[in-house]
Amino acid sequence: MILLRRMFDGIAEVDAAFIDVAVTGVTSDSREVEPGFVYVAIRGTNFDGHSKIGEALMKGSVCIVSETHREEVAKNFPVAAGAAHTGDANAGVALSDVAFVVVGSARKALAELTVAFLTSEHDWLSEMKIFGVTGTNGKTTVATLLHQIFRFNNIPSGFIGTTGIGHNEEVRQATHTTPHPVALFKTLQEMHKAGIRHVCMEVSSHALHQYRTHGIPFTGAFFTNLSRDHIDYHGSMEEYAKTKKLFFDNLTPSATAVFHGLSEWTSYMKRSCKAGLILNVGERAHNNVRITNVVTTAHGSTYTLNLPDGPIEISTHMIGRFNIFNTALCATMAHLHGVSAQGVVEALKAARGPAGRMERHDLNNGAVVVVDYAHSPDAMHNALSVLAELKQPESKLIVVFGSGGNRDKGKRPEMGRIAAELADEIWLTNDNPRNENPTTIVQNILGGIEGNTKPLTVELDRRKAIEGALGNAGPFDIVLIAGKGHETVQIVGEERNEFSDSQVVREYVRGTE
Repeated sequence: MILLRRMFDGIAEVDAAFIDVAVTGVTSDSREVEPGFVYVAIRGTNFDGHSKIGEALMKGSVCIVSETHREEVAKNFPVAAGAAHTGDANAGVALSDVAFVVVGSARKALAELTVAFLTSEHDWLSEMKIFGVTGTNGKTTVATLLHQIFRFNNIPSGFIGTTGIGHNEEVRQATHTTPHPVALFKTLQEMHKAGIRHVCMEVSSHALHQYRTHGIPFTGAFFTNLSRDHIDYHGSMEEYAKTKKLFFDNLTPSATAVFHGLSEWTSYMKRSCKAGLILNVGERAHNNVRITNVVTTAHGSTYTLNLPDGPIEISTHMIGRFNIFNTALCATMAHLHGVSAQGVVEALKAARGPAGRMERHDLNNGAVVVVDYAHSPDAMHNALSVLAELKQPESKLIVVFGSGGNRDKGKRPEMGRIAAELADEIWLTNDNPRNENPTTIVQNILGGIEGNTKPLTVELDRRKAIEGALGNAGPFDIVLIAGKGHETVQIVGEERNEFSDSQVVREYVRGTE
């Protein structure tokens, strides 16, 4: 429990009449409000939290936080002016009966208030080493690999990302790449109580824009790359990049920032970066940590990583040149934060990539299937380029993919163009159509495949498309199933139907034994 005056210290002014009111919690979800809670009203794209102020008051909220003044809220949301008379003990509570605090950003305030409340008795957050990964592609892989390196070296570690939230042996499903502030900080507190001091997490552009990670004292920060994605949310590539840059601008001098040395966006991201130690990792001579002697095969890769205190030889089962960069970024960060060179080498030799990230399956006829989350042009190009290099001259590279509905339409023809350029056979199908017409989505993709003379099949039933492509694969062919990766549901309209690309592949393999 904490008094309002302490909770809002350095955040906003509280009316003197309410400064000694005790707080028992904070939330932006009116369904979670309990007596003594601070309710933060957030105006979102599809829902306005101000419409639930009345409900929050009825449930016993002692403070309302808003970007809008009390009088305007009362005028535009009459139910907020006084709770409906329902017989509830709090019925009739008005806005004037509780603290009302105006802030510049309700989302930012939510994060700050959550931290203030959860650390009021003990500043456990300052005892943790939290490593964040941002970029268009590679976030999940880098966070997963760093987590594996720590655990391999007996350093208790937690993971927060697209493929789940876990520590020790417990893993639960994630609803967001980066959880909302209250859930995120409660998760971190839970990990701290379980003895976890190292946490590896993905940091999405949505999270940065919505202040979900605001208040986290990041120990380490990664930048993987930047390419077209989430333009439907950010509006332009420039705004998308600007949002990603916020992560590095807000680091402290005690942090370490490690950047992909080949990304054209690295110099921009580094500008105004506040980290005390900034390193580029790449193959070019000017990089602080250089990658040399690269050898890639269908079974993995080897290379030399020239760390500041000497070279180490890395061997990994993960395929693809981009996984050389992913492992190199993790090796650099882990070694800078206490893992021995030998510990890094042995951990990466044993490491496996996350589910749905270049996940390999073998067909009974000798063909190879790769399930990957590639759902942007850059990710599609990377995945197909890697597999094209690994296939034998006489074999085919087959790709199965679609594109998500109610998302950036501009990337669809570009993905089609890339598929036609790099694959030998194309199967177009549904991804998560959501509320869009699947046929329209496919037509958008086909717009980038004009003039294509390679075999092309449109099969909107994703299971049938996958099975058709696998049935068409001969010995030594490679099949890329792109777009959904680790996902276990397919979103059609408002329905979430169970569906897993990997499971479909496994069932096909069993059926052909």
